[in-house]
Amino acid sequence: MTKIGIDPRPLDDIEADAVRRILDALGSEVTSATLDKEDLAAELSWLVAVYRGFVVQSDRALAKDRKRRMTNIRNAARQIISELNDDVWSMISRIRKTKELSPARYQSSPYREELHTTMKRLVEDIGHWFDPSLPPIPSPPGSTWGARRSRSPFEHLVGELAKLFRKQFGLEAAFHRRASDNVPDSPFIRFVEQVLAEFAITNRRRAYSRESIAKALSDARTGRARNERRSTK
Repeated sequence: MTKIGIDPRPLDDIEADAVRRILDALGSEVTSATLDKEDLAAELSWLVAVYRGFVVQSDRALAKDRKRRMTNIRNAARQIISELNDDVWSMISRIRKTKELSPARYQSSPYREELHTTMKRLVEDIGHWFDPSLPPIPSPPGSTWGARRSRSPFEHLVGELAKLFRKQFGLEAAFHRRASDNVPDSPFIRFVEQVLAEFAITNRRRAYSRESIAKALSDARTGRARNERRSTK
């Protein structure tokens, strides 16, 4: 159980086993024993978190639903803060005593202050999310997220993964087509394919094909955006 007052792991965080599967998909000729796996996991988690936010912003229905849920959470947090009085804590203490748990912890001042601080921080964080006038969360150095809003969230993600691939493995993102079936293949294609699988990123509940990954990479490398492609038809 997460201790109150301590931030839980990010929703887009991945375990060590997931990182191992991603590296296995690349092959031993690409990976290195000196690779910082924790750094790779953290950067992947960041890019996926930004991707998911971009998906919500791009879909009005999802954005409306998130606003509704965030409003409900903020209202509930405010209600909890307003009810944190001596009577409530006495009731909690009696319930814990009945269940043969330690009631002293729930009557202690540090625990009460910790819970109160956590709920206030939750309200403030949601307020920051609602207020567009506040400065945005800074992107990692060199990031170009948001620079080309005409691109789809998936195209942005593949483009950023290409930069991460070069940074972490010292290789340019590229691909070739297998002679046997003409399907795109390369360490980068397998890298993106496994990252999408580990973070459960799908296209309408279907896995993105290698053709989709290759096309997104090609568009990112040439700087072509969706509106540009439509205008050439």
